[in-house]
Amino acid sequence: MTGREKLLAAFDPEGTPTPGVVACYDSLFFRDHYAALTGIPWWDPSPKAAKQRAMDFFTRSGLEWIGADACEPREKRSRAQFEIRADGIWRIDPVSGESCRIPEPSVSGTNTACARSRHLSPDAWPTSREQIAALIPLDPPFDRPSFLREGRHDTAAAIREIGILFTYSAVNSPVWSLYSLFGYEGMMMLLAEQPALAQFAAQRILENTLQRIAQIAALEVDAVWIEECLTDQFSPDIYRRINLPLLRQLTDVIRAHGMKSIYYFSGNPWTRFHAILDTGADGLHFEESKKNFSIPLEMLVEAVAGRCVVFGNLDAIGVLQDGSEHRLREEIQRQLRTGRKNRHRFIMSTGSPITPGTPVERVRLYTDLVRELSAFS
Repeated sequence: MTGREKLLAAFDPEGTPTPGVVACYDSLFFRDHYAALTGIPWWDPSPKAAKQRAMDFFTRSGLEWIGADACEPREKRSRAQFEIRADGIWRIDPVSGESCRIPEPSVSGTNTACARSRHLSPDAWPTSREQIAALIPLDPPFDRPSFLREGRHDTAAAIREIGILFTYSAVNSPVWSLYSLFGYEGMMMLLAEQPALAQFAAQRILENTLQRIAQIAALEVDAVWIEECLTDQFSPDIYRRINLPLLRQLTDVIRAHGMKSIYYFSGNPWTRFHAILDTGADGLHFEESKKNFSIPLEMLVEAVAGRCVVFGNLDAIGVLQDGSEHRLREEIQRQLRTGRKNRHRFIMSTGSPITPGTPVERVRLYTDLVRELSAFS
């Protein structure tokens, strides 16, 4: 079975005889180890280059999935020119006259999404629905014919042509997205003191996210990865009343588009685990035990009981980065055996991103061991 076939089979009610192997936040791993994973120029926007990058990524790491997203329109790509200058690579548009420097992928990178977020000061926190509506304008309906006509699906299509990689695109959960608007304090204060207003804001974010899901469906990827952070830090009641209905709408729409939903919950899940199961996600993925809480895979499998896919949560630092080869082998074998108890609905994974200090060769050892031990676990 190819990696894609193994991952897709895990989502079937019968499960898979051979678990696939992935790592969460593979794009960060690719960024941190770019030169060790591919020789394709990072600035090349062509679908052909994206396809070769994806093939190199699989060949050198052994990871069996990769993120795919919308690309620039064909017309814009076709007129792009590149110059190697003393200060780096520059992209030039001879039609518009625009030029910009394209930074090389850097280890650990920069949180540009956070840097661009508004993080409103307390005196600017909204107090009415009108202010929320002004902060979160609704996107126009997704125009699928124009999207395809412009060739914005070309990169995803090129990666799909490889045929052996499971593909996905990522979104943030609606409530977690409040952080990018209001910052941590603003998000928590809004949820605690004005829950109806917080719900209205998150609902508007959801409406825009559903347009994003329509775009992702046009890419014909296999799944949507839903990232959730910080929501273990407010009450289970708020999670169930405000967050859960929005997540349920999101997973329902993803399923209606013929894709799988994978819910990654960052934090301690145990005070709201039944609500997490009620999200309707096709796959659940949690961190490894850390941050003063424990997430044993055995407890996850027992609680899920085959109702959906469970992803492994291999310790990305203590085992993958720093553990001996014997420790890595032992932990992979334990997780594979435990995962099979989820009615064979299991995908091997790390619980957190692969660190910059973890060599590509070590990741390849991890994926090779999973394939070797899958036959005996």
